[in-house]
Amino acid sequence: MEHLTVLTRGLASLGTGDRTMVAPSDVDQGARNDCFLMAAMASIAHQHPDPDAWLRGLVKANPRGSYTVRFRDGKNVTVYPTFGRGHAVSDDPNEVWPALIEKAYGMAYGDNRKAEQHALAQGGITGVAMEKLTGHPSQYIPPDKLTWDDLAAYQAQGQAITVATYHDPTQGRDKRGVANNHPAYKSNLYGEKLNQWHMYYVDR
Repeated sequence: MEHLTVLTRGLASLGTGDRTMVAPSDVDQGARNDCFLMAAMASIAHQHPDPDAWLRGLVKANPRGSYTVRFRDGKNVTVYPTFGRGHAVSDDPNEVWPALIEKAYGMAYGDNRKAEQHALAQGGITGVAMEKLTGHPSQYIPPDKLTWDDLAAYQAQGQAITVATYHDPTQGRDKRGVANNHPAYKSNLYGEKLNQWHMYYVDR
């Protein structure tokens, strides 16, 4: 029997230290292969001038407990706040917007022949997710074509920025098969390992 988590609290709430109800700290990837979508949502929440207004324009609450997610390519998907194993969560149990968007995105663009938790099992492209969530075009820039000054300028302009890590087969993998042993992946500014084949949003 499929396990379902039912969350009936608010769409978003003001967390401790947050200036807006919608914040990047709300987005926490579960067990699904959709870091591309999580990074897109967190980056938009971080850089949008009014992330609360962005969410209000994207997600509409319906009278009987369902929500309609209105993607910017014209697709509208209505979902209920019931989620299978491994769904996205928030740092605040009172809000469900990341999981709702994840569920609707899987229904709209994933493999609907599979169970809900596997709808995004094939992953996806962050730039495409950005476009569907905002209606604005995205751009891919190879790392060797981007300087730190360029990155700072994009950040100052309010651009939502994500970065990807890849696997270097010459460096091997750790025991879990997720952290590449390449020196550049061993730690970041927070002393954490970077996972290979993963998407991150840029916050500073």
